[in-house]
Amino acid sequence: MSAYDTVFGEAFAEIVPRFDTLDEVLDEICEWLLMDFDLYFVGIHQPTGHHNRIQMMAGSPWGAFDIIRRASVGLSSDSIASVVTVAAARGEVYLIDDCMNDPLFLPNPILPMTRSQLAIPLMDGATCLGVFDMQSTAVAAFHTRDMSWIPALSQAVTDVIVNYQNP
Repeated sequence: MSAYDTVFGEAFAEIVPRFDTLDEVLDEICEWLLMDFDLYFVGIHQPTGHHNRIQMMAGSPWGAFDIIRRASVGLSSDSIASVVTVAAARGEVYLIDDCMNDPLFLPNPILPMTRSQLAIPLMDGATCLGVFDMQSTAVAAFHTRDMSWIPALSQAVTDVIVNYQNP
């Protein structure tokens, strides 16, 4: 077990009991990560169950999330490719160091200052339960960190989702 497993485990152990619904818990996790990692935006996209689509279900800051909430995109090959959809479809982390130079970056007028983006799939075996979408105003913001926290975060949030889906 890594130090990050402990950090996320302890933080989520404090967050989860305070809320009744998965949406509330995921919103709070996004808020915690936004503040703790000093990010511009953190969102969680989840499959909708309708025609192989994924949509944002949680996020922070709330104002930006509330405006783009419920916008969904397809995961099929004829859908718009983006950082989030590629991470979901492949089940792999996708990192953009400089959003202005990556063809998968989709500019969002609600988040105009995004300069780097990290999409982390939340995998339960071969099933994608969602994708963390983390954005920063700094170019290469995620490369300036030790990236060993990614698997711990992904597993901790996946466990929260699974536990809410299968009480």
